[in-house]
Amino acid sequence: MLGSLKRGDLVNLERALKLSDRLGGHLVTGHVDGLATVESIKEDGFSKLVSFAIDNKLATLVVDKGSVAVDGVSLTVASIGDGDGGEQSQAGKARFAVALIPHTMKVTSLGNLQVGDKVNIETDLIAKYVARLVEPHLGKKVNKAGLSLSFFNEHGYT
Repeated sequence: MLGSLKRGDLVNLERALKLSDRLGGHLVTGHVDGLATVESIKEDGFSKLVSFAIDNKLATLVVDKGSVAVDGVSLTVASIGDGDGGEQSQAGKARFAVALIPHTMKVTSLGNLQVGDKVNIETDLIAKYVARLVEPHLGKKVNKAGLSLSFFNEHGYT
């Protein structure tokens, strides 16, 4: 995406947080995990609901009501899927949506989004850590219901 920018294009920049600063939002590192495509933009009262298609491999790291950074702007995931329980979008893609409030549309480049635009995505940082911790154990048969408290206790979590 950076290579497609032209002189005068808007970009979203935010100063880094010092570890001693008060945290008032999402944890965002500034790393790009992948790309998403704007699928739809719908008026929703005073805001806009923007739906994105994302590769299935990143979909598990997009958490309902979790955080996602879109072109460097940290947002809350409003929904996963199409709202009817279906997460699938176009072939091999999953879907999620964010709500853009007027302030965000005014002070970021996201107010200029159009259907079909490609955007950089940074998925939820906490979801990445949870996935990394659990991933080595996914192949093991824990129990039919999934992970259990005893499994976590056996592996050092109390």
